Amino acid sequence: MIIKKESKIRKRIYNIKRSIMKGDRVYSNCTRFFEPFKVLDAASELFENIFGEKGRHVRTAIGAVKLPGNTLIEIDFIFAVR
Repeated sequence: MIIKKESKIRKRIYNIKRSIMKGDRVYSNCTRFFEPFKVLDAASELFENIFGEKGRHVRTAIGAVKLPGNTLIEIDFIFAVR
């Protein structure tokens, strides 16, 4: 699934000069979601694969009791675009 998303993202941003400044992640700390960091790490790897060195970023991860819409993960990135 991540590979499919990566190719779609790559096509849409092909001509943009970019870098990622920071990535914030919030994950639901519920009993049915056991390994949130695998998903969070995959998101970082996805952006590094797409952007190369410019995809490396500082990140934070915070556990929450509940997220809006009962989602399990919320990811927020800050991009620098020229």
